[in-house]
Amino acid sequence: MSCPDDIVQKGYLNTIEASVQLFNATVGDSNGVSIQTKHWSKNSFPESGGKPQDLLNHQIVDNCDATIALFGSRFGTPTDRFGSGTEEEIERMIESGKQVFMYFVEEPVDPASVDPEQLKRVQDFKKKYQEQGIFSVVKSKEQLEGELRTHLFYYFLKKILDPDDQNRETSNIVLSNENNEQTMPLQRFHLSNSDFVKNQLEKIKLSIIQENKKVIKKIENNEHAADWMPKSQFAWQSHSKPTAVSIDQDEQTVIKRFAEVNGIELNSEFFSVGNLSEIDYRAGSFFGSTYRLQGTEEEKTKYDNLIEIYNQIKQQDAFKVYFASLDELRYVNLLISNTGTTYDEDIEITLRTPEGTVVKADDLLVPGEDIIKQFTDEGVISNIFGLKETSKIAKYDFTSYQIPYTPGLSIPGYSETSAEKYEKASTKYYDLLDNLFEYDYFQEDGMDIVKLHLDYLKQHSAMWFPTKLFFKAGIKQIDYEITTKQNPEILKGQISIL
Repeated sequence: MSCPDDIVQKGYLNTIEASVQLFNATVGDSNGVSIQTKHWSKNSFPESGGKPQDLLNHQIVDNCDATIALFGSRFGTPTDRFGSGTEEEIERMIESGKQVFMYFVEEPVDPASVDPEQLKRVQDFKKKYQEQGIFSVVKSKEQLEGELRTHLFYYFLKKILDPDDQNRETSNIVLSNENNEQTMPLQRFHLSNSDFVKNQLEKIKLSIIQENKKVIKKIENNEHAADWMPKSQFAWQSHSKPTAVSIDQDEQTVIKRFAEVNGIELNSEFFSVGNLSEIDYRAGSFFGSTYRLQGTEEEKTKYDNLIEIYNQIKQQDAFKVYFASLDELRYVNLLISNTGTTYDEDIEITLRTPEGTVVKADDLLVPGEDIIKQFTDEGVISNIFGLKETSKIAKYDFTSYQIPYTPGLSIPGYSETSAEKYEKASTKYYDLLDNLFEYDYFQEDGMDIVKLHLDYLKQHSAMWFPTKLFFKAGIKQIDYEITTKQNPEILKGQISIL
C-alpha cells in the first residue's frame, strides 16, 4: 500500500485492508488466493546503512507482488530519484513488471487545507500515468472499498480460470544450502580457539603481570588498623570486630595454576593485601550482615584486582567447557527457496535421519554458573545458533515469543542463593533456545524426525531455517519431504553429507 500522508490520515489504508480481507474470505479462500497487505508504518523496522527510501524498497517494495497506490491532494516528499516516495515505489513496480492498482481520490476538501504546489504535482503525475496504465478515480472510502474488491476479482479471475496448465503459474520449493547444493559437508564451530577466547586470555595475563609489579607488605601490630568505625544511623545497630582479609587458598590455587600454565612467575608478595580488614557494620540487625573493607586505597585496590583476576579465570574456564561442548557438534545450514513463478503457503518440511543423530535444543549444554548471565540475551543466542540474513536469503519469519519478566518476592534480609540464581538463569537460557529452535521433534520407526512449518514463501525468494541444524558426527544423509498448499504432490529428496 503506497500513498502520501494525507491518504493515511483520512483512513484509506483501513479501507484497503477491509476490502482485501473480504476478498480473501470469499474469492480467495475458495480459489487458493491469499493477499497480504504491507505498509511502511506497520512492516518496516529501524535500519541504517542507506537512504530511507532505499531501505524501504529493500524491506518492503521489492518483496511485494503488486502495489495499491493512492494520491489525494498531496504528492509527497521528493526522493533522490523521483518526485515522491510513492512515485518511486510505483515506478519501481512497473519497471519490475509487477501490477499497480492506481487510484486518485477526489473527495471534497477544504480549499484552505490544500497546498496548490502539491496538488499540481498530483495532477501532472495523473497526466503522465495515462501513458503507463489505467487508473480509477474515487470520491469516497466506500467507493474505493467496492471498486478495489471488484478490481482484485477481475485481476485474479484469469489466473484462476486459465485452462492451460502449461501457462499456469506454479511454485517450486527447493531445499539446499546457500550455494543451491544438496551435497554438503558437516560444519563445526571453532569457538575454543576463537579471537574472543584468545583476547580474554591475554587480558587476564596482562592483569596478572601488572599486579605482579606491585608489592604490599603486611605491618605487624598495626595500632591504627582498627581506628575506623562507621557511624550508625540506628540506635540498635551494632558492629563486629575487624577481621583480617586475605585471598583464600582456593582462589590462590586457581590463580597460581593459571600463572604456571602461562609461564608467569608470581612474586612472593603477590597475594599480600597488607593490613586490609573487614567489618560487619550491621551485625545483629534485621537486615542481615553488610561487610565493608577498611585499609588504604592501595590495599583495597589490590584486593579488588586479585578477586577480579580470579573471577576472570573462572569465567575463562567456564567458556572453555561450554565452547568445547559446542565444538564437538556438527551442523548444516539449510534454506528453503521458491524458484517458481508464484508464491506458496502452508509449507511443511519433514527431515529424517537415523535415530539418535539429531541434537535438539534441550540436548545442548547449559553454560556454567560463572558465565550463564551472558547467555540469557536473545541476541547472543541468535548469533551463535541462528543464521544471518543476506541480500538474497531472508531470516526465518517467525513471531518471537517475549519471555515475561517475573520479579521474585523481595524479603528484607534475604537474598537468593547462587544455586537459585543459576537455576533461574538456566531456565531462561533454555527458554531462549526453545524460542529460536522452531522445530517439532519426533522419534518413529528407528528415525529422528524434525518438522518445520512456513506460512508463506514468495516466488524467486529464499529463507533460512530458524537455526543451524545440529547432528552427531557420522550422519551420511538427510531424507526430506515437503508438502505445500499449491502443490498436490509430496516433494521427496535427499541431502547428501560428505
